[in-house]
Amino acid sequence: MKKFLALLGLPVLMLVMAAPVTAQDSLPCTTNLIVNSRNSTQVVGDLTVGTDGTVTFQIDENATNLRLSDTQLYVGDTPPRGMNSIRFPYRHDRLSGVTSDVYNVDLAAADKNGDGIVYMAAQAGLTARFSINNPRFRRPMFTNFTNETAWAQGDQPSRRNINSMQYFSVPVGWGTAGPPG
Repeated sequence: MKKFLALLGLPVLMLVMAAPVTAQDSLPCTTNLIVNSRNSTQVVGDLTVGTDGTVTFQIDENATNLRLSDTQLYVGDTPPRGMNSIRFPYRHDRLSGVTSDVYNVDLAAADKNGDGIVYMAAQAGLTARFSINNPRFRRPMFTNFTNETAWAQGDQPSRRNINSMQYFSVPVGWGTAGPPG
């Protein structure tokens, strides 16, 4: 009886392990760049993955005064579980407060096992500068900087804390026509 129950549970376990996230239907696809705090979630822009492997971070200037200071991108054949964004293979530092950043990624090369799916995670370091003016002085009395971290909203969080990495999967080579077949 124990062997029968173990054999019955094995296919269910294999199905759960085989599908950790749901793939996007087709490329191009867009997801939100979000900043989480204990009490709220703010959408500050979006991340778009194009059919040609172009990955674009875009800050919504109407939604926030935060700007990009750095970006990190993971693209791989397996989910980035437990990986710190510092170790992501793609990185742009010292962006100096721009509103967009673009990567060109070879999605087919990232699909090492040939299953047509790659996993992605994206993190953006954000900064904003606030000046407090005093009319008696010609320059700001002091300048204050704020820093935040935004993640591309994914299907699955990789950890359980509030502002942590999320990842999602995208199809490789399907273009706008959707999956083959």
